[in-house]
Amino acid sequence: MIETRMEEMSKHLKFIVFLGMYLPSLAAGQPTIPRHDTADVYIKERQFKLSGVSLGSSIRSAERVFGKPDSVASAEGVYADTGRTYYFEGVEVCVDGNQVWTIRCKNPKHRTANGIRVGASIARVFQTYGVTSKQPADKGYRVSYIVWPPSGAYLAFDIIDGKVAQIVLDGEP
Repeated sequence: MIETRMEEMSKHLKFIVFLGMYLPSLAAGQPTIPRHDTADVYIKERQFKLSGVSLGSSIRSAERVFGKPDSVASAEGVYADTGRTYYFEGVEVCVDGNQVWTIRCKNPKHRTANGIRVGASIARVFQTYGVTSKQPADKGYRVSYIVWPPSGAYLAFDIIDGKVAQIVLDGEP
């Protein structure tokens, strides 16, 4: 019960902060999403999924969701001995042994546990997950959310022209 109350208070506080940053631009006739310099915005572990697949899932469960892979390649770097990368239609899944440890998605068919898919607006991402800082990335920027409880995992959205171009789940499974 206390946890539920704390969640409610957290949601209200985020909304109040968002309004405090958004209303001045709205009053000036320029409704834009405000810039926020706080990178530590957390999401709950249950939100850390793409079409039901999360880090730590087996590659078989990923194949049930994404279909038969178009190709499979050996991983590079630290996971070179036991890692492989499976390429599905618009989805790249990296595994170590049998466990998924990274998912990159450019296919609008798949969505996060909270309903965000490739093509969604940055405003929708901020409305759904909260406002966080923007880090420069290829051809645009990235917004990231850290998984709670802390595990080294994160959910990121690569944004180009105000729209989600790629969804990334990465970190320790």
